[in-house]
Amino acid sequence: MKYIVITIVAVLTFCACQKEDALTNELDFSNIFEITDNPDDAVQHARFEIYDQYKVSVYFNDTVGRQLIRNDINGNPYYRYETLDMAWTFFDENDAENNVTYKYFYIKDEERQLKVLERLSGYLENLNEKMRPAIMMVVDSAYLVRADGVVSSAMGDMEILETGMVAGRNADFRSNFRYTLVTSLADIDDSATENLFLEITQSLALSKIVNFTDKLGDFENITPDWYDQEGYFSYPTDAMMENQYAGESFEYLFAYYGTQYLDYGRPDSFFEVGYDERILGLGFPSSFVEDSRMVYASILGPWGFVMPASTTSGVTMQDTPNTVEDDISAFTQLALMYSPEEVEYYWGGYPLVMQKYNIIRDIIENDMGIEL
Repeated sequence: MKYIVITIVAVLTFCACQKEDALTNELDFSNIFEITDNPDDAVQHARFEIYDQYKVSVYFNDTVGRQLIRNDINGNPYYRYETLDMAWTFFDENDAENNVTYKYFYIKDEERQLKVLERLSGYLENLNEKMRPAIMMVVDSAYLVRADGVVSSAMGDMEILETGMVAGRNADFRSNFRYTLVTSLADIDDSATENLFLEITQSLALSKIVNFTDKLGDFENITPDWYDQEGYFSYPTDAMMENQYAGESFEYLFAYYGTQYLDYGRPDSFFEVGYDERILGLGFPSSFVEDSRMVYASILGPWGFVMPASTTSGVTMQDTPNTVEDDISAFTQLALMYSPEEVEYYWGGYPLVMQKYNIIRDIIENDMGIEL
């Protein structure tokens, strides 16, 4: 028995030596995300210019590369495709993302693709090099298909199509490591585009700001015992506001309907682009916007916060942020949306707010290289 084993090993060794010369390295170490130029193709040339200037690869579908592996026995080519997968993750404790597939409605006509590329070029030009994503894919809309066949919205509102599929129709985005997926950029107006790019910048900054643990530890220590607390913020009642602007300012100031507070008191909507014009269009005097922001700051500012608690179902306006991460997110949004002079104007009278803001500002300007 021992001799049989030795013989088998010898034969295998001989066979391996015989085939050694035929072994080849099939690994391709080229950059599959590199965009090449084609002056005769307007879209491809615009994609190349963005890649050449900003080192960002822009795609209009999820297939980024194709490599010929071999021909089959009938002579037909067999390819390996490289695709982008928003559902891919290093790990998922709930295993939720691993059971879904992203499906897309693509932007196919040249005119709309060129409009997207023009907008992206302007955005990337003003985005610090350290913040730019490596890959961006822009589609009309996206939806999810679960393993059990259930279709749901991936991004934005839902719309049932004639095909029975469901698509998100509002402009939105998702980020996954170095890859950012954007929808509806070809169709939204300039104001919505500005808001969308601002949200993307906030997301990119938030994904990096968590790395600065030492400074964020100082941030947390300013109000360490005040997170996830109920009833800290006391808003004016209708009676308190009725002498100002015919009693209606409270409705628009905090979007108060019955007992439900909505988002108009939050920096990410109350201070959004176009808010001033919308309020003035309702007939309120120009002083209303400034006065209402001052009221909002006076409610949250003494406690050291700029945004109340958020939940999956909305905003709990009276409660403090649930976690320090939520608080960091709120201050990062504030810092990216408004100039230091604007922040000082509205929040400068609240020392706890300014201590937190200056820490976030220091990280964004000095560590991340973003000019506010």
